[in-house]
Amino acid sequence: MNHPFKFKVNDIVRLKTGDSHLYCIKGFHVEYNGSFPGEEWIYIVYELVRPFDGLNVEAEEEDLILISRPAKESPIKYAKLLIAPVLISEMNTNIKNDVVPTVDELLDKFNDLKALYSYFGDTKYLVELESIKDQLNHLSK
Repeated sequence: MNHPFKFKVNDIVRLKTGDSHLYCIKGFHVEYNGSFPGEEWIYIVYELVRPFDGLNVEAEEEDLILISRPAKESPIKYAKLLIAPVLISEMNTNIKNDVVPTVDELLDKFNDLKALYSYFGDTKYLVELESIKDQLNHLSK
């Protein structure tokens, strides 16, 4: 059976469901059952690690979203991305506008945006940081 691998070792991925943390693929294994004709199946299970705390997770191919492949010409930026505890809250489509965030959620988002700003240097993250500061000040009153 020929099965093209969608992801490679060292790719940065995110789970489609669950948390929005980034994971690095450290390996994979193939689960195959060919016991009965017509009922064969094959699963590629990727072994993931969350770089900032070392959490190991396994996920099937259809449960992953490719975020980045390591660029040969910029290993330092790639390493920074792996070290930073980054949440990609902007990619989470389950957020409802009518839900008031808790202080913990705002602090998490603040830290995530701060890490994104330090990595990418985009001023849009500074604007969002100021917005979160305002929300925290409003909640503390």
